[in-house]
Amino acid sequence: MNAWLRKRLPELSEAVLFLLITLSLGWRLVNDSSAHYMPEPPQGSVATLLQRADAAYDRGDLAQAGVLYAEVLRLEPENVQAAVRLANLLHRNSWNDNAMALLDRALKADPNHLEAHLLRAKIYRDEGESELAAQEYELVVAQDPDNAEALYYLGTTYQAQRQFEKAIYAYVASANADKDLITPPFERVPFGVQARLQLGRTYRQLAGYQFQYGNMKDGMELLELGIEEIRKAAKLAEYLKLTDYREAHHELMAALQQKAQLLLRQRARPQELLAIYEEMIQLDPEDPYGWREAAQLIYQNARSRADLEKALEYFNRAFELDPGDLDAHTGRAAVMQDLARSDEELERIFAETAP
Repeated sequence: MNAWLRKRLPELSEAVLFLLITLSLGWRLVNDSSAHYMPEPPQGSVATLLQRADAAYDRGDLAQAGVLYAEVLRLEPENVQAAVRLANLLHRNSWNDNAMALLDRALKADPNHLEAHLLRAKIYRDEGESELAAQEYELVVAQDPDNAEALYYLGTTYQAQRQFEKAIYAYVASANADKDLITPPFERVPFGVQARLQLGRTYRQLAGYQFQYGNMKDGMELLELGIEEIRKAAKLAEYLKLTDYREAHHELMAALQQKAQLLLRQRARPQELLAIYEEMIQLDPEDPYGWREAAQLIYQNARSRADLEKALEYFNRAFELDPGDLDAHTGRAAVMQDLARSDEELERIFAETAP
């Protein structure tokens, strides 16, 4: 075992030291393909080392952050910041017992350290201790009411406990608290985006319960609320240029499809359905579903040759995207057959099929 690392955390177990070495080496090899060695012991004062560690931590350089925090703890075993941050690195690799030991030590030195309580809540959550997790999140929010992270995860905890009213309140508070919309370390997107998406999902979940009991009116109202929140999340993701983040987009497509299917059963106005399909086409022009469904709707309600031409355009696009789509193929053929008719014959057909 590396002698330098053995001296860094004298109060931790041999197993933890071994894990830290594995962790450090693994991250080093992943993040720096040219490195095939353990780093040299970092030099500097505690303040300098901690500053370097925090900078590495914030930019996601976990290998360097872990080594630097370990050195800080060797020099200053009661350093709370280093203990909490190193605990998070352990937690991210599911070494929760060891992470919790570091957090206990940190909270003994500083009982009000919010980052420590927040991390402890996440560990409780991962271990299935939702009540303890909620208590930790609530403690953080009580001291920092605008902590978007704590509010978001408190919302997910409430939602898992089926405390939906509390979950909605927490998601709204998290979305409102995240004014800067900056992606935090170890998160894919800002909490303001995540909170709006999860709020929309919660409304969809509640709408589903209403539909199960046959309460279509309340269900549709909840579904509309959900779509609106998911739409906000998707627009924020687009505005922030989060190109690798597609969750809000996919959720919005699914919610719009659900709404369209429900409206079809209720025999809603064609214009209302067409607006949904047009939004789906705009969201994802490469998805044949919106093109095909819009084409069928336009064709079924066609009242002019121009309507038929538009239906054919949409059927052609759906067929181009998915040549195996039989509905698009047969619809396309039917429209082409109608377009071959004379204007007089079309006028007669339109008159016979008018509502």
